[in-house]
Amino acid sequence: MREKVSKWLAILFVVAIVGVMAGTIAVHGRNFAYGFFKGYKDQLPDDPDIFDSISARIDRLDYNASRRIVGLDVLRHLSARTQILPPKVMVNVSTEMARLSTGGWINVVAERFTPEKVNDIISFAKEMEEEYAVPTAVIYCHPALYEEGIQPGDLDVYNQCNSYADSLTEILRENGLSVWDSRDTYTGHALTMDEAVNKSDVHWTHLMALYTAYDGAEYISRQLGLDLDWEKLDPGLFSREMYRNLLFGEFARRLGRSLVTLDDVYLLYPQYETHLTYERFDEEDEVFREGSFRETVIESEKLEKEGKHDYSENAYYVYGSNLAQVHTYNEAAPDTTVLVFKDSFGQPISMFMSLAARDVYSVDMRDADHDMKYYVEKIRPDVVIIAYCQQSFRNIEVEIEGN
Repeated sequence: MREKVSKWLAILFVVAIVGVMAGTIAVHGRNFAYGFFKGYKDQLPDDPDIFDSISARIDRLDYNASRRIVGLDVLRHLSARTQILPPKVMVNVSTEMARLSTGGWINVVAERFTPEKVNDIISFAKEMEEEYAVPTAVIYCHPALYEEGIQPGDLDVYNQCNSYADSLTEILRENGLSVWDSRDTYTGHALTMDEAVNKSDVHWTHLMALYTAYDGAEYISRQLGLDLDWEKLDPGLFSREMYRNLLFGEFARRLGRSLVTLDDVYLLYPQYETHLTYERFDEEDEVFREGSFRETVIESEKLEKEGKHDYSENAYYVYGSNLAQVHTYNEAAPDTTVLVFKDSFGQPISMFMSLAARDVYSVDMRDADHDMKYYVEKIRPDVVIIAYCQQSFRNIEVEIEGN
């Protein structure tokens, strides 16, 4: 009997694999073919040899295989549900995650701090100061762990999130950069984890981003003697529209809805009168809007529920165009030009900054055609602000060099 069961299970397993392969080829065959025969060339170095070509093709196949498999989400969700059975508290689906006592999730990062990558930012800051007399400040956007004792077991020792941040901010300050740490915002305003961090998503909440922009703008203004109207970022001056159980974030997409709580989304915009222009620059896809902060910066369509679902996967990205290079102009603000190098955490910060300075340029190096120095030379800002989360600092050499 056992042999028959094993035989039929083996047959079902093979049939399932063949079915997934056939479905994948039918749906995503073009993507695999393009990556193997043409797209791989994007990965090649200058003057490549045959081994570079083979490596690039394998890399492109691996990329497609990890993202374009029919039924991939279903398989991930089943795997996650199996892994989280008691007494498990950690799951590995694409990356290692742990469930916090607050009900949220974190990406577990065991990599310890090394100064090599951050030294690129330090060198960049010194070069900008020496060549253009432009100071560089950092608003460090901490991802998740604002409280002790909420990680399972002895994970506090294993997960390097907080210790990495301590070392990062220390070495930046030792080298003369003005650094605002969002963890100080969290404690200074007595926020809670529910107010600061999304449960279904890797990102912080918009409220946490606003408080951090408020504190960061004040700190940078005082430290560097800049004319920034940071008081306009006071969260008490903002209206709040709440959308309950709306955000279906990255953790939810990895783990499935049964293991993740959907997040409320607070849409924040000034109660006072504003008038801005908003444009995307340095791109083929030109966008221009004019009106209030609410009308120009906020992309309300991302708050709409998607298809037959009762949630939005894009609700976090309501503050400006994600990945885009953006310029805002605010006639009522002090005549100060700010250049913000941002990631997805820094995106809402850069948009809130449009209330504190006349010209704010925000650049995401992940989708930029030039290096960071190019934008400083082109814009000639009064200050450069690097608003990055920990993941961006861990991969800083890509940000410095551009694409």
